[in-house]
Amino acid sequence: EELGVIKPCLEFFKAVLSKIGCESKDCLFIGDSLSSDIVGAKSAGMATCWYNSRGHENGTGIEPDFSINDLSDLTDLL
Repeated sequence: EELGVIKPCLEFFKAVLSKIGCESKDCLFIGDSLSSDIVGAKSAGMATCWYNSRGHENGTGIEPDFSINDLSDLTDLL
């Protein structure tokens, strides 16, 4: 809300990257929404990880770089 834009707008991700002082190529964005988190982060050039805690099938055609069902699985990615 503070940024004035929301996901999946590219401006949201650019603002976050600017605020944390990182380049998109150095980030892994983890999100539970394919349509806002994964699509938006991909548009910003970030690697993406779908946190799919409920084990849903992905029939959207949106392809995250990684998919996990438990946050403890992140250690294998990092």
